[in-house]
Amino acid sequence: MSRNRQSAGWLSVVMLPFIVMLLVWAVAPALMTTEDATVYLEGCTEPACALKGDLNVNIFTRHYELKQADGSIVSFDPENIALMSWPAPKD
Repeated sequence: MSRNRQSAGWLSVVMLPFIVMLLVWAVAPALMTTEDATVYLEGCTEPACALKGDLNVNIFTRHYELKQADGSIVSFDPENIALMSWPAPKD
């Protein structure tokens, strides 16, 4: 009987790091916002068609969401991005 408890204990020790990594992978994007990002989607090569605003990731769909200056939100798949840039952080 104690052997079963001991193996269950080791299983939880081994699985705990994987569960923590999975939770961080799932939640971290929701806590991060990239301000003043510029995104060029496929087929866009001119600055006039570039999307500009605050960029974050939807934790349920894993699509990017860009909130523009007028308050509108544009959602797009990461595969549709041709180029993405943002200003360097100021230290």
